[in-house]
Amino acid sequence: MGRPPKEDRPPEILDATCRAIARVGIGGLYIRHVAEEAGVSRALVSYYFPTKAELLSAALEYAETRAIDEIDSRTPGGPAPERITETLLLEIDDSPAVRDNWIIWNELTGAALFDPSFEGALETWSSKWNAKLAQLIREGQSESTVPAAVDAEAAAERLTGLVDGIGVRWLLGLVSRERAHELLRGAVLTELHL
Repeated sequence: MGRPPKEDRPPEILDATCRAIARVGIGGLYIRHVAEEAGVSRALVSYYFPTKAELLSAALEYAETRAIDEIDSRTPGGPAPERITETLLLEIDDSPAVRDNWIIWNELTGAALFDPSFEGALETWSSKWNAKLAQLIREGQSESTVPAAVDAEAAAERLTGLVDGIGVRWLLGLVSRERAHELLRGAVLTELHL
């Protein structure tokens, strides 16, 4: 029996893996956690993902895509500065998927400090997030709602870095959602010279 193609891997298993990571962390994750979370047998999980490394790699890619799709689907139209602000604010949201993604992101960051095999996934996720924000800033420059002098890539990197720091504090309960939103709104105004 051959391995199933990547596109045939059940998203239910990947979603269950993300929930399990959010519950027990990457280091504490076992195939049994995923099987229990998905309501399937360990053998089925292992059929689609023969190693824990393959399961984690696929789940991290799935979480990244899910996070970006969620933000894209919820970001309203309007002038670029508003879209940029709303994109950042959606990162500090009480929905279970957003909270799970934060835990997964932080687990990935911590794992990458000690295991270089996670660095690629971390870099990919970070690069896509920075590129998305830089594109929104360039759109604002095209529509003249963001000054042309703003360095889109540098501003995007500073804003995403700020979201990372504030997001951890929010996740730990050290800052309220409202305060996090207030700080992010101020940072957009400062970075975009508005």
